[in-house]
Formats: sequence, C-alpha cells, structure tokens
Amino acid sequence: MNKMYEIKDVAIRLNRHPRTMRKDIKELQFKFPKESALHTKIGKRLRFTDQHIERIIELCSSQPK
Repeated sequence: MNKMYEIKDVAIRLNRHPRTMRKDIKELQFKFPKESALHTKIGKRLRFTDQHIERIIELCSSQPK
C-alpha cells in the first residue's frame, strides 16, 4: 500500500506554503480536469501518493509561466 500524503505534506516536500499549494492545486485541477493525481479524495480531503506528487511536478513544469 502506498503512503498517502495530505496537501500540507506535499507543500513541505515542494517548499511551498500550504495555502499557496492549495491554490496551485485548484489551478491545476481547472487546467487538467481529467488528471487523476489531482482528484484523489479519501472522505472529503485530497490525498496524494509519491506518484501523484511526481505527476504534479511534471504538470507544474510543463506550464508556461
């Protein structure tokens, strides 16, 4: 079983503030509505695996600034 991370844990791993990370995830969800790495929920909360975090990094780096 993969370890699941909360958004605050992802923010720490990516050197972001949790509030900024939440905003960035919402923007990515809007731009990539079918991306499963951005929509995995357990209960009401988003959860992320290591693979999801890698995919988020890829999505962020592929976007024009």
